[in-house]
Amino acid sequence: ETSGEPIPPPPPGLPPKAREEYYKEQVKMRTTKEAGKEGAQRSAGVVIDAIDRAAKIATESPMTATGAGGQILQNFGGTQARNLSGFVDTIKANASFDKLQQMRAASPTGAALGAVSDTELRLLGAAIGSMDQSQTQEQFLENLGRVRTIYSEIINGPGKGSPAAIATPDNDARKKALRDKYG
Repeated sequence: ETSGEPIPPPPPGLPPKAREEYYKEQVKMRTTKEAGKEGAQRSAGVVIDAIDRAAKIATESPMTATGAGGQILQNFGGTQARNLSGFVDTIKANASFDKLQQMRAASPTGAALGAVSDTELRLLGAAIGSMDQSQTQEQFLENLGRVRTIYSEIINGPGKGSPAAIATPDNDARKKALRDKYG
């Protein structure tokens, strides 16, 4: 028994050695599945942290972190736009690899995708939401919020994700909550 769920009985008529192998395989499959779930939850925690930190920068430095200012300044070290760019890269990379893992898991062979190019990884990342610093602050934060909700559901379960706590310029309550959280 693993995860509190009983292992289904083996097919009737199996000899003792085959029954033993059956139970070992069942335990191995569940252990692998549980380890994968724990890894996904850890990864989701990293993404949520990156989203929260990116939201803080975008909220505190809207003119220099997003829009035209962010697009230009992300190329200069030591700027908030560069810091934001690093968090966006973390979010996009995790989103790309998570999407790739989902596709592989859905494949009958588990590896039907073969080699994936950089372009294909970028497209996979874009499938979860556009996070481009050249967007307006409002659009950027809205997209971060959508991705945050998705990753929160990975941690807490479907339908149990915390609503996106991302501030947008037209939402004073969210901005206040973000200021309270980050000071």
